[in-house]
Amino acid sequence: MSYRCPRCGRETVYSEELEGLCEDCFREKYKIHNLDKLRVNIKICPICGRVKFGDKWIRSNKKNLKQLILSQVKKKKDIRGYNVIIELNQTGDETPLPLNQLLSDNFMIIPATLYKKKIMIQAVMIEIKITKQICPLCHKKASGKYYEYIIHVRFTGGRTKEKETKVREIIKSVLSHAKPDVFIDVKKIRKGIDIKISDRKIGDRLLHRIIDTFNTDAREYSERRFEASLNKHIVIKKAMVDI
Repeated sequence: MSYRCPRCGRETVYSEELEGLCEDCFREKYKIHNLDKLRVNIKICPICGRVKFGDKWIRSNKKNLKQLILSQVKKKKDIRGYNVIIELNQTGDETPLPLNQLLSDNFMIIPATLYKKKIMIQAVMIEIKITKQICPLCHKKASGKYYEYIIHVRFTGGRTKEKETKVREIIKSVLSHAKPDVFIDVKKIRKGIDIKISDRKIGDRLLHRIIDTFNTDAREYSERRFEASLNKHIVIKKAMVDI
């Protein structure tokens, strides 16, 4: 004996999961007719590109951004009980999304699909309002309170001004090729300068440029410190250079 959908009369296969309806009628029953857009808000650091997720700042790759958007979407009363699938046009879940793309406008529109019990119900648009806010880590870097490398440069044997000028030129050159979230703090002291760098790789690069330029060497050591903004211990590399 054949089975017919009690709503439209079309012949179908009975499914308890679909409440005895055919797929079309199940879809029509759960379609949200007054749903225009789903609106969410995200905060992004204009320096490093991290996005705020609760009390944390996380990398703005596809995986994290989808998780952030879905966490807000699922709180909306209209779509409780629905499964939301979103797509971001970016290859690789761990690949950082281009910062310029995220900061180019105050809004971003992405497509999404609502599902109910594995049945696609309808397509919707998610409107993302983007607010720019400097994250605590970048704020600490900019104020010189976060660093991973310290170079103590000491001037010996005269020509102090000439040497200082050359070191500052090296710093400027190295920093010009660094990422926007890298900061260098230079403090002039008696017979030398102290250089604090927020990124260890840039610190290494700067140290070797100074060593090569002045044909000298360095005494290197390290120090372990707890960094509250990252909730972990970091190793600070230090070097003493006489030029």
